[in-house]
Amino acid sequence: MGCTESSAIHPSEVGKKTAGSARASGAAKSLNPQHLTEKIVLGRYAMALGADTILGVGSSSMCRRGTDTETAQAVAIKVYKEEVSGNEASKGLSSGHACDTKFDWQITVLMELAKPFNLDQTASPGRARILGTNPATMFVRLFDFSPSECLERYIVTEVAHLSLKSMLQKRLLAKKGLNKDKVRHISQAIVLAAGGLHEKGLVHLDIKPENVMRFGDFWKLIDFDGCMCIGSEVPYTGSSFTFSPCYCAPEMAYFVMSGDATTAITINASIDSWSVGMTLAELVCLEAPLQPMFAKVVRETGVQDRQSVMSKFLNNLTYMQEVPVPRCLDKFHVDFARMIKFGLLEMCPRNRLTMAGCLEDEFMQPFEYKSSVCKTSFTGMFARRKKGEVQRQYLPETTTK
Repeated sequence: MGCTESSAIHPSEVGKKTAGSARASGAAKSLNPQHLTEKIVLGRYAMALGADTILGVGSSSMCRRGTDTETAQAVAIKVYKEEVSGNEASKGLSSGHACDTKFDWQITVLMELAKPFNLDQTASPGRARILGTNPATMFVRLFDFSPSECLERYIVTEVAHLSLKSMLQKRLLAKKGLNKDKVRHISQAIVLAAGGLHEKGLVHLDIKPENVMRFGDFWKLIDFDGCMCIGSEVPYTGSSFTFSPCYCAPEMAYFVMSGDATTAITINASIDSWSVGMTLAELVCLEAPLQPMFAKVVRETGVQDRQSVMSKFLNNLTYMQEVPVPRCLDKFHVDFARMIKFGLLEMCPRNRLTMAGCLEDEFMQPFEYKSSVCKTSFTGMFARRKKGEVQRQYLPETTTK
């Protein structure tokens, strides 16, 4: 699974687990009681227990490396915790109930995402590309999960080889940008996956490089705990969802900052369009385009006052007149820059491009990608960087309201 975990308010239509689709034996058995290095879960998967085998830790779960003992295939095993957050406690939820809700929703979503799309003969070219794509190449695949009678809750998925975030960070340190073909290849994968999610009637709400991972030859979307149904009305009072400030749409920032108990936000695909725009821009910039704005807020507010930093940053995002997209984007590719700046990063949600609309852009047309071919990397973004420049302050990856 992925290296991050999202907690969110979930629609009431939470699907129920079917024991027939999971292993009947859910009890965990230790391999070595004295020096436990792994344990068998769901009667089949050897879950590693070492500290270096943790793939990610979230507010309600932990993801570990594992192995399918029947096929020797590497897998990711997500373990749901027993603890309950303060927000869940305030709503009167027991730890078991809170975990079950997140667990059930994750299973429901992953099972729905595995189903083929319903073809539409009247679909636009961009939408037809989405509907004609195999979901297995878009979303992390579910292998197994705990049956309803099992007290310990596990989700077993394919394991990723690399996160987009880690790749971009390495490139940034090496000052070596991605070439046009690689940017085009990854961009199309992200847009197709986001578009596929929207076709399923869902909005991710936390699309960012950390939630895009490479599985073999495919870049896929992960972490669907926090996604919501399109059209859902989320009230300010009692709501809980996860977002990442640097990729957060202005209307989401306004909703979080409103503090009005009567305020509600309607979940729609345009929220993801903004996050996709920021993520695609980062493929060229190698860091979040809003990092400079955050660094300025930190200097003015003080890094120790985290709450004030967040409040001021989100307030600036809410009332931002123009998106501060780095100039390197224009130097990289005119069509790509235009699609991001005037399509995905429109301040007005109604004016943003859909994922299907993105796929009809000139830069996003299908092409044969050959990853083994060595091509010149783009270095325009480093031309004005001064020697010994102080590294910018980084936003915390995820904030939960």
